[in-house]
Amino acid sequence: MDILRSRLRNAFFTLPDLSGWFLTLLLFLVFALFTYLILTRSKLFTFSLIRLSPAQIALLAFIAVFTPSLPEELLYRVLVQPHPSEGVAPSVRWAWSTASLLLFVLAHPLLAWGAWPWARAIFYRPAFLLIVALLGVACTLVYVATGSLWAPVAIHWATIMGWKLFFGGPDFNLGRH
Repeated sequence: MDILRSRLRNAFFTLPDLSGWFLTLLLFLVFALFTYLILTRSKLFTFSLIRLSPAQIALLAFIAVFTPSLPEELLYRVLVQPHPSEGVAPSVRWAWSTASLLLFVLAHPLLAWGAWPWARAIFYRPAFLLIVALLGVACTLVYVATGSLWAPVAIHWATIMGWKLFFGGPDFNLGRH
């Protein structure tokens, strides 16, 4: 239990420096490019601008931090993987990072199967799972590099916002009257 408390404390209170934020942006842009290429080939999603008011977009941005960005990054990066300050061997870090990535990817179809039947048409698609895997890789790389929870949360949040605002992802019913 002490190791988990230590991981939470270290990840939560470590802020990326300027080079860490630059790396976060760079990894997000590389991830976004690959995602765009996957989307154009798979036709998984097409460009579809959401119609929300600025207040609704702000609420969507707030909600997207707490579902799914922050809890998923806490679980799959911070709690499962050793914090960079733990000084574990690279082979150990690689093993935990791989296990974390597999859990992250598998969680999506399992959630669709058990809790979110509306998501089955999306979450079971290989193209979507490939995007999820690439997101997990980007978030893992930036977490290992910065030791901060906030860098992978930023990538995850920007991904969720992009999906919801520009590719028809679910908007938490904010656009319904």
